Formats: sequence, structure tokens, C-alpha cells
Amino acid sequence: MNAEIYILRDMDTSGRITTSIDGLAVLLKNSGLGVAYKTEMDENKDEIINSLSQSLNPDENIDLVLIPDGYDTDARSTVVFKTLFALSAYEDTAEKLQLKALVGDFTGEFKRVNEITLSNKKHAFSFVIDGVRVVLLPVMSMVEMKEVVPEMLKVMGAKSAVQNTQANTPSNRVKVDSDDQVLQSRKADPIETLAKEVDTDKEEPKDKSKDKKKKKKKLTFKERFIPMKGDSGKEKLRKIILDLAILVFVVAAVLLIKYVVIDPMLNSQKYDDLRDLVKNDGEIATEITTDANGNTLVKKKKSRINWDELKGINSEVVGWVTIDDTRIDYPVLRHKGDNDDSQYYLKRDIYKNYSDYGSIFVDYRSSKGTDSKNVILHGHHMNDGSMFQNLMGYGLYSADMDFYRKHPTIEFDTPNGDETYKIISVFKTNTLDEHGEFFNYLVGNFNSDAEFMNYVYLVRERSLIDTGVTCNEDDQLLTLSTCSYEYSEFRTVVVARKTRSGESSKVDTSKAKANSDALWPDVYYGYDKSAKPQVSTFKIASKKGKIDWYDGKGNLKGKERMFTLKEHDTVEATEPATEKVENRTMPATTAPPATDPPKVKDESILFNYNTLVLEVGQTDTLEIYWTPDNTTNKSIKWISSNANVATIAAGGKVTAIAPGECTITAESSNKHKTTCKIIVNDILATSLTISSTSHTSTVLNEQFKLDATYEPSNASHKVEWSSSNTNIATVSNTGLVTVRNYGSCTIYAKIDSLEVSCVVTVTDPNS
Repeated sequence: MNAEIYILRDMDTSGRITTSIDGLAVLLKNSGLGVAYKTEMDENKDEIINSLSQSLNPDENIDLVLIPDGYDTDARSTVVFKTLFALSAYEDTAEKLQLKALVGDFTGEFKRVNEITLSNKKHAFSFVIDGVRVVLLPVMSMVEMKEVVPEMLKVMGAKSAVQNTQANTPSNRVKVDSDDQVLQSRKADPIETLAKEVDTDKEEPKDKSKDKKKKKKKLTFKERFIPMKGDSGKEKLRKIILDLAILVFVVAAVLLIKYVVIDPMLNSQKYDDLRDLVKNDGEIATEITTDANGNTLVKKKKSRINWDELKGINSEVVGWVTIDDTRIDYPVLRHKGDNDDSQYYLKRDIYKNYSDYGSIFVDYRSSKGTDSKNVILHGHHMNDGSMFQNLMGYGLYSADMDFYRKHPTIEFDTPNGDETYKIISVFKTNTLDEHGEFFNYLVGNFNSDAEFMNYVYLVRERSLIDTGVTCNEDDQLLTLSTCSYEYSEFRTVVVARKTRSGESSKVDTSKAKANSDALWPDVYYGYDKSAKPQVSTFKIASKKGKIDWYDGKGNLKGKERMFTLKEHDTVEATEPATEKVENRTMPATTAPPATDPPKVKDESILFNYNTLVLEVGQTDTLEIYWTPDNTTNKSIKWISSNANVATIAAGGKVTAIAPGECTITAESSNKHKTTCKIIVNDILATSLTISSTSHTSTVLNEQFKLDATYEPSNASHKVEWSSSNTNIATVSNTGLVTVRNYGSCTIYAKIDSLEVSCVVTVTDPNS
């Protein structure tokens, strides 16, 4: 087992005693563990999460993280404890999502705090985060460390050390020497004495003169790797396996270099050459408009693109999209044969050759091409920053206002003219059913002005940014969509509206602000859906005065549609929309047939937890996974084997009542069952204080009251009182002390593993 030690900086400023970290490394080594790194950090949530993201890297082979001197008396009040508690949660907390953004999808288990009682009456707290155990230790001297560390490792079942061979070490991590597993201090350190005491069975260095070895003959390359006549069968097999391993490694390295270096370079060069060829030497485009008196105005302007040259390369080029000062600067293609099952340019470049990068292309649901009411463009999210990856600059879980203020517009040029589009929304949406109801933003044309404006309202309610850009029923939209990974198979979508005739293309970004109440898919809110904002429709919101960005004529004709999969998707009773959307990853929005679908029975059900550990008074929710997912009747019968320990309510809400164990069972209408073991632990006190630590008296039979205060106040146990000498003074179970005789004794208050005392001294006034 490999361990890593986190060193919290500036411990002495908080009154803590700083353990010798080298001494702890010696103890771990002699307990059979390898110490791979020592990591310095401030007691800061972000720094803790960043350090853990390094430790969770599978290549680092870290099994155990130790945080010595993590707290003095109250662990739960520290930043470290709170951060680790949130990271080891079953649900997606903000801290867990922050860690996931750094390490990607989790593969290991998570387990909230497990308290380990040490022989010195102190407590360590153990967490499991993505399969790696993290242990928070209290302030201890090296003498205490020497006693409790082997005991703690035995409780956790630590295995033998496996040396870590990683060479690349982040700047805040110090790699421990792989031979000694301990960094040697340049100056004298008292730990050297301790190391001698602990490492008693370390062998003395041998006399080199008594251990002379014969020089081995150096083998040639052929002798090492090529099977030769005279080699044993085992030796030939070894060489063949070694040669195959080397071959596989070389091929994998070549493919990796191609994917990471060569392919991005070739793709970048391809589009650089294309831009040099078709840009800056374009034809003159003509724009025809009318003035306020109805007079025809002919305006000529130079196009940024040489369309003849570009269409000579590929006749299916319909536009060019650009966001200034980003890498988004590409031709846009449209293949009229696209449908739900086939998008021609998803894996083809402008030259129609296969490419993992694909092309920027128009969604087939924008059936009128660049004249559609909503021109939808798709582009891949490439790790090298190409294609539509730069859309992520507008924000991940929250808005990046600095990026938006630098890039508030999108340039979209076509053979009919060059246009500027002003961004009105940046939002995140899901494609997987388990993440919540699907919002169908892939709508290219609309049946009415009312339907169009309700679409605009719904995308703006989801936006991370309130841009302040106005919009009305006469506007045309441009939508840019790419994959994103806030959650599995998410999409980042940027919607903009075309600059109107005679309107300035500049945007007053001083009016923009981050939207603190953006509507996300259900998965964002976890089990607490109460935080999810409620949206209505454009008409309802307008009547309530909640829309300040609309500058149209009003009195919109037609029906509003919610663009979801709900059966009653229209606000007013109407015939279904003519547009048909069928997509495996982005489901259809057409209304279901009038006839009732056949009923689907469940084949099995499964809880999201096998075991759930709670403290008294805590609650959590058991979710059920259905097979198949489209089971018609999802009613459940809930059963608790012991309601005195934990109760279960409709919807799977578990409430811990008292310490103990019980089993929660869910039974479907088809008699399938699933169970979860519930373990309810006591709430242990983390701090204890007493109203007085000493008391003197000269009066026999005097009484005085000692008050004990503990945190948390809802701890399961009560304070126990005792006297070291009841002949001198006694104490009741409420802390009332009675002086009995002259002399001295100690009154103790104890709860769980905590103990405080008051010294009582009774003197004879005549003495």
C-alpha cells in the first residue's frame, strides 16, 4: 500500500503542535507502507480538492492519504473535515462536482466519515473518496504517534508497500526517495533518535570487502531479446513475451503521438491553409433595404470570404462562422441528405475525407438552411481547443463574465452577406433520460410567433448570463451546439440573434450580469428539487412584468409550446406541431399517438445504495433503478424492518431514528424486491468545556454548580459526573458539587471520549 502525507501549513499559528512529518514517514515505513509523496497545502477547500485530484490519479498508485495535526479538539469545525465530508458524500455536492471536473468520471466507492477510536483516547476520522482512504488525525506528539499509528493501520487492514515510480511531481508535492521512503533533513533533527528506536530490525551495512561479487558478463542486444538456439523453452517464451510487450508499447506510443500531436497539427494546418486561400480577397456583396419612407436602399459591402473559391472546393459550403479572438473560425457545411440516423459531416472534413474532427455543419432540422428561423450549427468539442471547444469559455457551472464581455457576438457570413449575431443565451442541457426531462432546443422553424417567442423565453431562462440584448418575433436566431462534460453527455448551447437592419453591431456588455437562477436539468439539483426554479411561458411571464428584454409588437398570434416530452406540451389545446424530431440521444418532441401504448412490466428493481450509514436525525433518499426504464407502473411498497431505528417514507426518504441496524425493502407491483441495509450511528460529542476548572472552599457542606457544555448539542450521550474522592466532595448527575470534608479532590465531567475536570480544594479555616 502506498501512502501520501498532507502537511497543513502554518499550524503553529493556530496553537497546534506540529508533528515531525519525517518521523511519521518512518513509522509508516516500519508498518509496511510506502510513502510516495509529502504534499504541502494551506487549510483551504480549493487547495485540498486540487491536491486530492492529484492523489486520485490511477498512475500515482496512492491508496492512503494521511493528514496529521488536522485538528485539536473539534474536528467537525475545521475546513479539512467539512471538505472531506462533502467530497465523500453519496450525492453530488458542489465540492464533489469540483473534484469531478478535475479528475473526470469517478470509478471507486465513496464512504462518509468513519470514526476510529485510538488507544490514547483520541479519535481519527476516515473517509473514502473515489476508492482512496483519507484519514484525518488529531494533534499528537511523536510518542503518541508511535503508539497509535500501527494500531490505526491494523484497524484499516493496511497491506505491504508498493513503491511508486512516477517521475513527474506537481510543485506542491515532494517525492519521497524510493529506497528510504523518507526525505533526509539537511540539519540535525531529533527524529534520528526516534528512527533508531522504531527501526530496530534494520540490518547493519555489510562490509564491502566481505561481499565481493563476480562481475556478470554483459549480454548483447541479440542475447537479451532474440530467441536463440540453445535457449531453454522458458527463456524463449520470456523473450517472445518481452518482444511483444515492446512492440505493443511502441505501437501505442506512436498512436498516442499521432492522436495528441500529429492529428491536431495537421487539422490546424489544413484550416490555416484554407483561410489563407479564401479570406480577405472576396467579392462584393449587395444588401437591399428600405428606409422609413419606403425608399429602396442598395448598400454594397465587401465580403470577408471568396465564395467562388470556397464553393469550388465543396459546393455544400453555406457559410462561415467566426468568434473573434478565439479558434472558432471555420466554414459551415450543409448536406441535404442528413437525417436522424446520418449526419454526413459529423466525421468528414470540407474535402469530404474522414476526420475525427468532422466539420461545422447545419442541423437537418433547420430545413430552410441559412434562411431558417433558427440556424442550428453543430461542432465537436476537441481536446486541442479546435472546432467548437472554445464555447466552453462562456462558463462551465457558472458564467465567465470576462470571457463573455470580450466575445458578446458571433460573425456568420453567407453568400448573401456578412452578418453579426448578438448572444442572448448560454445554457447547459442534458441528452440522457436519467438526468431529467429533455429540453428540445433543436427546432429550426416555428409554427407561430407565440411559439417562437416562448422558445426564446425558455432558452433565456436557462442562460448562465443575462446579456440584456433585446429580442422579438421578427428576429432570426443562430444556435451553436457542442458536447460538454459537466455531466455525462451534456451539451453547451450558445444562442444569438441577428443584428437588425440599421442597428449597431456593438453590444453594451455593461448591462450583462451572471444569472444566479439559471434553469438546469434535474441532475444539477440532486435530491433537493426545491432549489430548481419554476418557469412558466412567455405570455404568463409578460403579464407578470417579468420580461424586460422584449421589444416587439405584442399581441402574438398562435400557441405556445414547451419543447419537452410531456404529453401536454402545448399550453393551449392545438393540433400537434408539423415538425418531427426523432433522435436516439435527443428524443422526439412530437406528441404521442392517441391510442394508449402497451403496458410495460418491470423485470427488476435496484436501489442506488446497498448500505446506507446515517447518524441519528439524518435523512437521505433511496432511488430506484428500473429495468426496463420505461416500466409503466412504477408504484412501490416500502417496508422498514425496524421503524425504531429508521423510517421510510413515500419517495424513498429514509430518516434515522436511533442507533442500530435495519433493512429497507422496496417491492414493485410486479412483486420484484430490492433491499438496502441501514446503519444508524450515535452522534458523538466533538468538544466539551466546564464552567470552572478549580474551586476553593472553607465551608463544609457548601454546594456549588458546575455546568458542562458540549458540541454538537444533539449528541446521543449525556455528560457523566464523578469525584476522585467522595470523602472530600461528591457530585450529582447534574453537576451539583457538595463539600464533605477538608482536603483536595478532582471532579470529572465525561462524554464519549472527552473528559474535563475541576480541582476542588477545601481548607480548614482554623488550621
